[in-house]
Amino acid sequence: MNTRTPRERNLADIGLVALRHGFTRQDILSTCKTKKLVLARQDCIAMFRSRGLSTPQIGRIMGRDHSTIIHALQKIALRKPDGEPGASAGLI
Repeated sequence: MNTRTPRERNLADIGLVALRHGFTRQDILSTCKTKKLVLARQDCIAMFRSRGLSTPQIGRIMGRDHSTIIHALQKIALRKPDGEPGASAGLI
């Protein structure tokens, strides 16, 4: 039986993405803007969007305004699948 709350599950998922990128959950939720950290943060945003969450919902999870989430989704769409700028990833 899964007794974790939705918030706990979301934070655990952020932690998994952070670990995959070599960061901590606190790093992802911080305001730091280094390129590698921003890309990891965008992966979290894309993960939540792929689950059908709205931009305000993702913003609440990530501790950001929904307009910041929209901007991140636009940047994600401009990346190639390998993470480089270029072709659309089709996540919006």
